[in-house]
Amino acid sequence: MGQVIINMEKCEIIWARLIKRREKSEWLIICELFAPNAPEQNPVQDIWLQGKIFLKKHWYLCRSFPLIKKLFMLVTHCQIFNLEKLNM
Repeated sequence: MGQVIINMEKCEIIWARLIKRREKSEWLIICELFAPNAPEQNPVQDIWLQGKIFLKKHWYLCRSFPLIKKLFMLVTHCQIFNLEKLNM
């Protein structure tokens, strides 16, 4: 856990340096912080849910854990998600 905090601090320092040079309308990346225990605010939860729903519908294809992992990766990495929560 300590390593994550250190890396986040470094990211915040780098990010602060980058955004000082540009107006907000010119930012190429916008970082949003989500409440740590609020899945209704976190769009990543929607991606996980879609992956889990896919696996439940196609359970008969899941003969081993490596295959389950491949199917989950296929569903979550080969889609473009429209995350409405980001536009709230």
